[in-house]
Amino acid sequence: MILVNGVETDSVHATDRGLGYGDGVFRTLRIQAGKVRCWARQISKLEADCAILRIPCPSHDTLLQAVTRAADAEPDCIAKWIVTRGSGARGYAPPPSPSPTWVMLTAPVPPALQRQREDGVKLRLCETRLGLQPRLAGVKHLNRLENVLARMEWTCLETAEGLMLDTEGRLISGTMSNLFLVRGNRLYTPDLSRCGVAGVQRAR
Repeated sequence: MILVNGVETDSVHATDRGLGYGDGVFRTLRIQAGKVRCWARQISKLEADCAILRIPCPSHDTLLQAVTRAADAEPDCIAKWIVTRGSGARGYAPPPSPSPTWVMLTAPVPPALQRQREDGVKLRLCETRLGLQPRLAGVKHLNRLENVLARMEWTCLETAEGLMLDTEGRLISGTMSNLFLVRGNRLYTPDLSRCGVAGVQRAR
């Protein structure tokens, strides 16, 4: 299922700033047995990321109606929310009163996901480094070219994920995942004050 502003379509306007500049944010959700995991945290993080970019966030009711439609159609799936600033004139300056575009799309749960959780995964260290930008640190924005370049570094199907360092050599994240280190009885996570994406599991 693909919804664009509540309408079943796979098209957005060519002048949408999400397409032209990556001017937007997104969240990835797990729908299981018709329910969204970490629903409140997902909503809170989407709102926080929109606020940082000063993009009006869709209302709770709008998001709930969309995810309910998705869960009714596909009770066990991966869903993705995308919120962009919407269409605008040419140039980087955003419109003073934006009309955001929101998209929800669903995809099947990867068949290997459960096996990976039970057996673990094979990792590699990526050569591509994450640049430092404190103003965007933690935000899951649409400009993910560093992650794309990092993911292009391997094609081996046995390797599930790549670890990414920042430009100063600090371990930050996977190309598509947060990292947690267990040492004794303590749980550690990387410092994301200058780059990286803060996922909802991290906040638990």
